[in-house]
Amino acid sequence: MCGIAGSFGTASASVFDAVFDGIKHRGLDGVGVFRHQRLALGMHRLRFRGAEVALPVHHADAVSAYNGQVYGQHAGSGYLTAVDGLDNEIALAAHSPGADGMYAYSRYAPRQGQLTLATDWHFIKPLFVRELPDEIVFASEMTALLRQGAPARIDQGALAELFAYGWYLGDQTCAAGVSLVWKDDVAIDAHGLRRTPKRAQRPAPPAPPSIAALRQAIAASVRRSAQGAGPLGLALSGGLDSSILACELNAQGVENLVCVTVRTEDGDDDLATLAQLGLPTPGAWQTWKHVVVPVGDQDFLAGFASATRAFGQPTTMSSLPLYQQLADAAAAHGVRAMLLGEGVDEYFGGYGSYAKVDDPASVQAYYRNAARRALVRCLFGDEASGAVEQRFTQLYGDCPDLRAIETQMRLTRLLLRSDVCLMARSIEGRVPFLYNHIPDLALGLDWRALTSGLGKTFLRQAYAAELGPRAQRPKVRFKSSDAMLLRCLARDDMAQRIVRQCARLFDAGAVARALDRLRTAGGFDADVLCLLMSLTFLLESELLDANP
Repeated sequence: MCGIAGSFGTASASVFDAVFDGIKHRGLDGVGVFRHQRLALGMHRLRFRGAEVALPVHHADAVSAYNGQVYGQHAGSGYLTAVDGLDNEIALAAHSPGADGMYAYSRYAPRQGQLTLATDWHFIKPLFVRELPDEIVFASEMTALLRQGAPARIDQGALAELFAYGWYLGDQTCAAGVSLVWKDDVAIDAHGLRRTPKRAQRPAPPAPPSIAALRQAIAASVRRSAQGAGPLGLALSGGLDSSILACELNAQGVENLVCVTVRTEDGDDDLATLAQLGLPTPGAWQTWKHVVVPVGDQDFLAGFASATRAFGQPTTMSSLPLYQQLADAAAAHGVRAMLLGEGVDEYFGGYGSYAKVDDPASVQAYYRNAARRALVRCLFGDEASGAVEQRFTQLYGDCPDLRAIETQMRLTRLLLRSDVCLMARSIEGRVPFLYNHIPDLALGLDWRALTSGLGKTFLRQAYAAELGPRAQRPKVRFKSSDAMLLRCLARDDMAQRIVRQCARLFDAGAVARALDRLRTAGGFDADVLCLLMSLTFLLESELLDANP
């Protein structure tokens, strides 16, 4: 919905001004800045509902900059819909741990001289903090912070976490001095920055839900997500998650939807026309537009470089440039808000590999892929690699299934990818499967039952009548193929660029040996190759500093 930024300290106003200008694409419908003593606080607004108001938002005892949509809150056995207006949404986000929706906010209390930063439980709306010598700055996007001052040096411990597990084990990013407002909230005052317990409520399992209860929750969440959006889009892969969203939107009579499908040369997406969804005729879907975006190797490699620079950190996600292409296509067709299927796989057991995990021992084994472990040890050494594995075990060693881990280690980075790519085109991403306590309902379901067969068993049963054969469609992966990644490694001197840049961080021989491993069937790991490529793009652009 918006972009927020601020600074707290004694440096010149030019630092805040540059950071704030760096996120202006996140909100084109309103802008405002509040300054008080050591503080500057700004907000760019992308408005979908509520009246135009002065920004940031002034309360009786505070000033807030806010990013997101809060639809209401669950109260007892009922649901209280939020009254339109930024004031009301901010109040729910700040004071109701069970606020339904997505948000990030900064709230300054002048009397106390304290600034509070907080995000929703899933980090759907992101927020980053950078500690500079004379001040602390924060923003909705990491790249806006990295472009200020000297390039941030690399935190080797956090980088090792990325290579070993695909995401961070805590709030520290791979850029020294830059952290996420994710696992903890943040308080800033004259004494500096401190972490505080997260206020947003963690999903908690109820009694196992019925199919009817889950269907009702999904329908209500989709209805709220489609309201006040202006031109609405749907990321449509043809897999179960996006097909369910299409089914609900059609049943609710949503017309003139823009459906965007991204297809790689050797991907497994087979959706060529909307008729293949099998939705009833006549129906609202017949007013929808279907945009198919083909992506070849050169498109992918160039897109990966530019998308990584916007993302601001190395990534395992070969889907990052595909999402950039999706956002470009949606923007070209006037879309202002995009519905996404994120969260289903992680909460409802959507990956085929999940089926082999049914106890704490197998949870640990799941993350100890032999090829990746060998690559991480090759690059970081035995001591650093062992330390990361030990920390992971301390955090997640008692988890009975993968949901607590995957919703943090996988879903968080997927949501950040969606936010960065879509908001770069002033499009808000909306994730109905993460609203309306649907994660809580998912946690009430038995893990083994969910992951049997094709996975997402309960959802497949719930929508079998409406989706027919498509309800039994295997998982459609929104990512490049391994073959495409290897072809890209051979293009544009990519391998030589990786050695040249990454040798500044690792031993040059270790980088060369890692690339040799990646070219073999037994040593290949797509995540590590994506990390080396994206790390190279960032070092070339000087957003990160490889010097010790």
